[in-house]
Amino acid sequence: MKTLHTLLIVCIAGTLAVGLSSCEKENFDNPETPNLPYALSLGVTSSGVTTYYVVTADNLMSGTINAVGKGLEQNGYRDYEQGGKTIFSIGGLGVTSATGIVRDNGGYLTEKGDFVFNNSLNAFTQIDPQTMLGIELPSNKESGDKITFYTVDINSISITNKTTHTPIAAMSLPEWPSITGMCRSEDNIYVTYFPMSPTTYQTPFTDTTYVAVFSYPDMNLKTIMKDTRTGPAGSWGAFNGMIQVESGDMYIMSSSALSNGY
Repeated sequence: MKTLHTLLIVCIAGTLAVGLSSCEKENFDNPETPNLPYALSLGVTSSGVTTYYVVTADNLMSGTINAVGKGLEQNGYRDYEQGGKTIFSIGGLGVTSATGIVRDNGGYLTEKGDFVFNNSLNAFTQIDPQTMLGIELPSNKESGDKITFYTVDINSISITNKTTHTPIAAMSLPEWPSITGMCRSEDNIYVTYFPMSPTTYQTPFTDTTYVAVFSYPDMNLKTIMKDTRTGPAGSWGAFNGMIQVESGDMYIMSSSALSNGY
């Protein structure tokens, strides 16, 4: 699968729970080694406070991965998405900024450009070699009735277009949508989601997979696809509801489980 292969070989961007070993003080004085080919996000917790870093690694199966004297410290909890060889560090939990992270000529991670969305994004993914697409939904029906789409240029790390005319009404039945994934195929954007209460976070409608289909690039809603052979696609906050393989075919993964919330 091209998407998964690229993530593993070029760089991995995601939140990873890693056990950190204790480090001697002299480690702080050692120069950083820009490891290849991986880049990972670490959440390091001390005295109940978690600090987030993006670091490099050359092996995920052995050795120690830590943020001692290296990596890029993040300003709070972030989501991560890869576009080409750029990692986008996207604000979450109230943070609305996004920063591009790349490797410099020496292999070190460095920040390249940043931009700000109106609100936290609900989905963000690469749709062609030059472009990322982001979706922003109102938090509930009282907050608005339109979906906002952003296109972002990967090379310049900048927003190139913003579309705000698409009604959310069709997706908000039988309950407010929680987006779990997004892919582009030809002139369509496919978005997986499941109905979830924006106040109680309950997911009572668990017998159907929902996929919204939008035309691209005008982002008009074309149809809502439903399938009762599985439960909801993907899981909250993980953007794992849909995978596109080298042939262009898209596969939906239903991860119904009590640990997933439904």
